[in-house]
Amino acid sequence: MGKKTERIMTMLSLIPREPAKISTDRIMGYLSDAGHDVTQRTIQRDLHEVSATHAIVLDERSKPYGWSYIAGYNGRNEAMNPFEALAFIIASREYSSRLPSGIAQYLAPQERAAKRVLDSFSSSLALFDEKVARIPRGFGLMPAEIPQSILDAVYDGLLREKILVLNYATKKQVKVHPLGLVFRDQITYLVCTFWDYQDIRQLALHRIEACSVTGDDAHIPKDFSIRKYEETGAFGYLNSKKRIKLKLKMTKDAANHLKETPISEDQNIIDAEDGWVIVTASVLDRKDLLWWILGFGDKVEVISPITIRKQIYNTLQGAIKNYAARET
Repeated sequence: MGKKTERIMTMLSLIPREPAKISTDRIMGYLSDAGHDVTQRTIQRDLHEVSATHAIVLDERSKPYGWSYIAGYNGRNEAMNPFEALAFIIASREYSSRLPSGIAQYLAPQERAAKRVLDSFSSSLALFDEKVARIPRGFGLMPAEIPQSILDAVYDGLLREKILVLNYATKKQVKVHPLGLVFRDQITYLVCTFWDYQDIRQLALHRIEACSVTGDDAHIPKDFSIRKYEETGAFGYLNSKKRIKLKLKMTKDAANHLKETPISEDQNIIDAEDGWVIVTASVLDRKDLLWWILGFGDKVEVISPITIRKQIYNTLQGAIKNYAARET
């Protein structure tokens, strides 16, 4: 394979479908990372040349100009077999609701292509949509809206490990070194460092007002791991790294699901009096532990530790006061 052919194939793999687009400047950055040192002029000439035989178009309506595959193009999905199509639809349904709404555009064309594959094989596969449902647990919040240009720039800088320049709330023209992304409920956070400082910060993507990618390499701390960072309790879930011995008195109905989905490996459930059970388990001292316990209402009582029992008591007393004030 010649260098030009390899370069063009790389460029075509980078181009998204409409309405998303990618600028020649960003394409040049990815090509450089892949060992193709070419100018923007060469990239523009190559893309204009292949646009005669490929379904790509240049959007010049607003800067930065960018290239896209035309909406609905599915040329890259022709080899998808029905099992791959089923797997993609399930994955898309599972994860699309956990991601910011702007990311859905990357999944939607693939999901449509997967549905076309199923339609082409048999009527039973075509009805797959009616056989699978995903039901979220608990009360859900709408995802925070993130402009597509912000998503593209953040992902670009993160993937290529380049410094980002952004406006964040009242902070203007801040240089950050992107380290990773964390999806917490419906909020997406960029984990990063500022300027030449070493302390790690978290920025909510929906609060970024403007973002651009520089050509400067980001500084990634040695041995940094986004998973290890999250496990330190940096996102506020951990009160401490110590495990606590939790003892709960629960109704059998409330505790029944814990037999199938235990809260720890050493969980133990024994029968108590009058339809209640005693649940013991060693768990992490997390803030969301209180939220989980409170979710059972009057079907649970914390026996120990006493600190959590008092926290639950004070929370419930405060709630009683709120409601009592309205009733008088």
